[in-house]
Amino acid sequence: MTPEHHLTFGPFRLETALGRLWRGDQVIPLRPRSLAMLGYLMAYPGRLVTKADVQQHVWTGTLVTASILLW
Repeated sequence: MTPEHHLTFGPFRLETALGRLWRGDQVIPLRPRSLAMLGYLMAYPGRLVTKADVQQHVWTGTLVTASILLW
């Protein structure tokens, strides 16, 4: 049995191994790419994340246009 890894912020808890976001005892449904983005941002707190970072680490292997990554 492996220990559960999770990240917390405010009232939220992200279970990284299971890919679930919780607020208290309620699961918040997110799409896989949204979970990947949230996980990436939480892995690098306080770091400036550029569009290039997102394309490389979240959208790997997928052709995306600049309009997808509007900030």
